[in-house]
Amino acid sequence: MHFRPILKWPGGKSWVAERLSEILACELQGTYYEPFLGGAAVCLALNPKHAVLSDTNSDLIDFYNCIVANPERVVAAARRFRNTADVYYRVRASCPRTDIARAGRFLYLNKTCWGGIYRINKEGSFNVPYGQGGRKICCGADILNFAHASLGFTFESQDFEYSFDKAAKGDVLFADPPYTSKGQFNGFLRYNEKLFSWSDQERLASCAHRAKRKGVFVAVCGSYHRDFLALYEGWWAAPVQRNSLVASRVSARREIWECVLFSRFPKSSTLSVNRINRDLLLSIPHHE
Repeated sequence: MHFRPILKWPGGKSWVAERLSEILACELQGTYYEPFLGGAAVCLALNPKHAVLSDTNSDLIDFYNCIVANPERVVAAARRFRNTADVYYRVRASCPRTDIARAGRFLYLNKTCWGGIYRINKEGSFNVPYGQGGRKICCGADILNFAHASLGFTFESQDFEYSFDKAAKGDVLFADPPYTSKGQFNGFLRYNEKLFSWSDQERLASCAHRAKRKGVFVAVCGSYHRDFLALYEGWWAAPVQRNSLVASRVSARREIWECVLFSRFPKSSTLSVNRINRDLLLSIPHHE
């Protein structure tokens, strides 16, 4: 049974989660790791028995832990608020004292803010503007299903390197970091207070190579550009195309090429997979 994400998360992989889960399922023998959690679309499509899910966004992790422990109470807390601009800005300015109230606020803001974006200003306050009204706050059944599916999951707030260090032979690690290109501080914003730099991409690649040597099956998402793929020479790349959804106007949205990199040739794949070598690198553009 596949479960749907309960949060809207920019840059999430709902659009390709089913195809990725089919690949990862054939490789998984132990624990599933996902260190850039977001909406957890791939994990929910895979539905592993054991998973370690993490993110540096402590508010996100606290929300998931509260959902697993008290799904009905979090739903009730979120449904207290109407989806109007006045209520939105009042809730956004609030500072709840209890775990349940904070989780309810997090869910409400995610469903009613512009684009589901999570962004914190320098003062540590959530500052995303109000989105369109009329949107349903949450689906109680989806949240109860998520809580049930997550009983074998561990949610941790930590840097991605910990997951790579913990993963062992037979485990699967799926990394979907913010997209950053060489020469830019942050090519694709994951809308957090801490931006993901090119040096973070290099550190991630170093961690991925170490995990590969341990026998971990690693999958890493990124932009389909030469500089990024060069960090993973010898791996396998599957180009995938999607429509950009993070734009104020529909006319400004465009088709984007991304890729999923695999530490070894997948046992089963509906995606076209090519070895990352000199010829492939020369055939694709530098990031401008």
